[in-house]
Amino acid sequence: MTEWLRTPEAANWLVASGTIVLAVATIALAVITYLQLREAGRARRDARDAVIESKNLQTQLRDIEAAREADRLQNERRAAIVTSVQRTPTALVHFAVENRGKGEARNITLTFDGEPLPWAAPIASLGPGAVVVFGFNYLGGDLPAKTVNVTWEDDSELEGRFRTAFHVPLR
Repeated sequence: MTEWLRTPEAANWLVASGTIVLAVATIALAVITYLQLREAGRARRDARDAVIESKNLQTQLRDIEAAREADRLQNERRAAIVTSVQRTPTALVHFAVENRGKGEARNITLTFDGEPLPWAAPIASLGPGAVVVFGFNYLGGDLPAKTVNVTWEDDSELEGRFRTAFHVPLR
């Protein structure tokens, strides 16, 4: 057998076998390289998509914070009018109009089932925390259910509106 290895055919066979092994190894390396490049491309796309998503989330957060700040500033200018009724030991009943908001209320309109309150003067303005109390005599008996509507203007540019049932408490 050692003699055959010394022949030109053996040399050619060894060269051919080495060439085939080298070619297979080159093809295997090419496939591995291709797969790694493909995976790197996916990773690059995923990273780019993550950056885009992060920018989108940052934009959404910035928009939410801007809206929250706009709401806060609007609430700083908003009036919040409420009414209450309190009976005194006499026949007098107190009807209070209070601004619980942070802004000044202007052009305050009070109606009783759509009609102006006969015993309440118009209120031109009411500052934050301010209260106006109107008194009227109520001698008892049945008082039909009424609805009090209050409207006003303030610096928030939103329509101010409050509606409640009017009830005179029993003694």
